[in-house]
Amino acid sequence: MLAVLQGIILTMLYSRTPDSFIINLNDKEDDFLFATERYDRKILDTSKELMGKKVPLRLHQEDFAQALGITASQKYEKNGKDYLADAFELIKNYSSNPIEDQIRLWDLCIFNYLIGNTDNHVKNIALLYSEDLKGIRLAPAYDLLSTVIYDSSTEKMSLNIDGEYDIRNINQKSFENEAKKLGLGKGIATQHFLSMVEKFEMALEQSTYELEEQGYGVAVDIQKQILKKAGIHNFKLTNP
Repeated sequence: MLAVLQGIILTMLYSRTPDSFIINLNDKEDDFLFATERYDRKILDTSKELMGKKVPLRLHQEDFAQALGITASQKYEKNGKDYLADAFELIKNYSSNPIEDQIRLWDLCIFNYLIGNTDNHVKNIALLYSEDLKGIRLAPAYDLLSTVIYDSSTEKMSLNIDGEYDIRNINQKSFENEAKKLGLGKGIATQHFLSMVEKFEMALEQSTYELEEQGYGVAVDIQKQILKKAGIHNFKLTNP
């Protein structure tokens, strides 16, 4: 089930995530693997060979817990902390393209809200270094899933939006206030928020259809749960 869920979400974000696909092992709905391309590996013309195969170059990745000096045990933000502001400040100061990477991180925050991913802690966002270690960019999105569809999950986001953690209490105004705190232009921040909201259900519907056509019937149930429990549901309640 988790692989199908990841498949739905990653298909929706295909342009900002590594190439991913589902492998069915024995033609059974519950017997499959989710595979994704390693974006932190690169085959070069100059790569060495081992047993007739080129050895990929390992690109250095640094998650935001490491970059901000946060221990793994503190990856979930607590009241009084503001990891998101720290992450944006880090991008402003060190990214090779700070404007684009700030927008990409902002979009990721919106997406995590819409799908109900409350496991959006600072080890699940990262910086990716260039081959020569001189360039730094926001890494492609990874570990994306809708956690709120599980009964054992929490509605508490790992990173606050305008001081609020409970996804049920976060709305468009919360994002507008957060954008102001982060130093993002209200116009472009709100435009991205509303654009993603507008496209969300259609993208989810299309992704669900594609997976259902491949024989993963459980995708329909997951789609219904996302629309019932995730941030997109809260948005529709406050914006009828």
